Amino acid sequence: MRVVYNSFHGRFSDNPRALYEGLRGRTGLEHVWLADRAHLAAFPEDLSKVDVDGPEARAALESADLVIACSHIEVEWDKQPGTTYLQTWHGTPLKRVHYDVLWAPPGRLDYLDRDIAKWDLLLSPNAVSTPRLRKAFAYEGEVLETGYPRNDLLSSDRMAEVGVRVRAELGIADAVTAVLYAPTWRDDDVQRDTTSDVPFAVDPSAFASALGPGQVLLA
Repeated sequence: MRVVYNSFHGRFSDNPRALYEGLRGRTGLEHVWLADRAHLAAFPEDLSKVDVDGPEARAALESADLVIACSHIEVEWDKQPGTTYLQTWHGTPLKRVHYDVLWAPPGRLDYLDRDIAKWDLLLSPNAVSTPRLRKAFAYEGEVLETGYPRNDLLSSDRMAEVGVRVRAELGIADAVTAVLYAPTWRDDDVQRDTTSDVPFAVDPSAFASALGPGQVLLA
């Protein structure tokens, strides 16, 4: 059985990574990742990868028994009979998504609809998200309200062990509180006609300076 993964157009991350890490020990499975050349360093060296922007990506997708993605697959490919496409998506829609957005470039949603039409299963992280995802994507297929694979670690017996390792890797002492600032996609910033970096909504330096002792900002 051939499983092909895509996360944010070629990254080794999110729900597809969590599912891969849960499946990689099973026999009878071949794992192939669509990989962006700019992000190859994040992939394990022994993992089978194809260039997400090359012709091998289409060939991989069209030979897959199972496709797993956490965002739209922006590759031209024809879904083959017998292929199952699992779309995990990547968050609780606390913002506007797809048909609920206030604005999108002309033709953009029509293009993404071609990917949605291939979905066989959609994961929902919770009961609140399910109707919102259905509405936003005009999706009438099967929804699995299972939570997100990437979050399973948070309720596992490995959580404490991994937490200690991550703190050590980031140089954050046990007594220090880590404050995470992780802004989401903002259409009016990302889609604007400019080559400058997308700005933060707050000044990270000022934010960090305003934190109390024993706190550190991760942006």
